Amino acid sequence: MLKNASLENLKKRGWNCLVSKRSKDLISKKMEEVLVIVERAWTKKEAMLNLSHRDIRVIPADIAKLTFTKVLLLNNNKILMPPEEISHLQQLEAISLEHNQLTVLPSGIAQLSPSLQFLNLSHNPLTYLSPAVGMLENLRSLWLGHTGLLSFPDEVCALCRLTHLSLEGNQIANIPSTAPVSSLKELQWLSLAKNKIVSVSFSLPCLSTLNLSENCLTEIPESISCPKLTSLNLRGNRIFHLPEKAQGVLDQKLELDIRDNPFTDVTTAALSWTKLENVKLY
Repeated sequence: MLKNASLENLKKRGWNCLVSKRSKDLISKKMEEVLVIVERAWTKKEAMLNLSHRDIRVIPADIAKLTFTKVLLLNNNKILMPPEEISHLQQLEAISLEHNQLTVLPSGIAQLSPSLQFLNLSHNPLTYLSPAVGMLENLRSLWLGHTGLLSFPDEVCALCRLTHLSLEGNQIANIPSTAPVSSLKELQWLSLAKNKIVSVSFSLPCLSTLNLSENCLTEIPESISCPKLTSLNLRGNRIFHLPEKAQGVLDQKLELDIRDNPFTDVTTAALSWTKLENVKLY
C-alpha cells in the first residue's frame, strides 16, 4: 500500500515538473516571439510596435532603443511591473496599456509630455493616479475605466487640452463644485458611467457628450453648465420623477436617455420639453 502511494506521489511530482517545464518553455517561446517583433521594428524603423495579446509579464529592455516609435500597443497582457523603458521613447504619441495588472505607472512617464496625446490605462488595478499623469500637458484622450479609483482624480484636472475622458466602472461617488474639473475647457466627451455618483457639479463649455448611466442619481443634475451638450445619458439611475418645466441642461437641444429609472409618471413632463430632440423613456 505504501509502495503504491509513493509511486503515485512520484507520478504526480513528475507530472507537475512536466507542466512546469512546459509553462516555462511556453513563456520562453512567447518572449522569443516578442524579441523578434522588436528587432523587426528596429530594422524597419516602424512607427507602431504592437505587442498586444502576448500574455507577457515584462517588457523587454530592447524596446528602449526604438526611439522613433509613435504608437505602442501593450494591451491585453499580464504586465505587473511598470515598463520603465517607455520613458526613452520620446516620440510616442499613443500608448495602450489596458487589460494588464499594473498597480503603478512608470515613474518616467512624465518625460513623454511633449508628444503623448493618447493614453489608455483601463482595466488595471491602479486605485489611484500618479501625479506624473498630470504633467502630460499635451494629452488629448485619457481612458481610466475600471481602475478602482475612489474619487475624481485631481491630476486629470491639470490636463487642459484633454478632449476625451473615460472614468467609467470606478467607485467615484461625487464631483463637488470645489473640484477643479471646470479647468478642462476643451473636454468634449466624458464618461462617468457605472460609478456610485450621487451628485455632480461642474461647468464644461465644450462638452457635447456626457454619460452618467448606472449611477445613484435621484434627480436630473441641475448643477452642471454645458452649453454645447447634445447627448446626456442618465439610464439606470434612481430618478423617481422629472420636473414639469425644462430647466438647466434640459432647457437646450439634446438627446436624453432616461430609461431604466424607477419613474412613476413621466409622460406629461417629457412632452413639455420641447427643446429635446430625442427622449428615450423605456
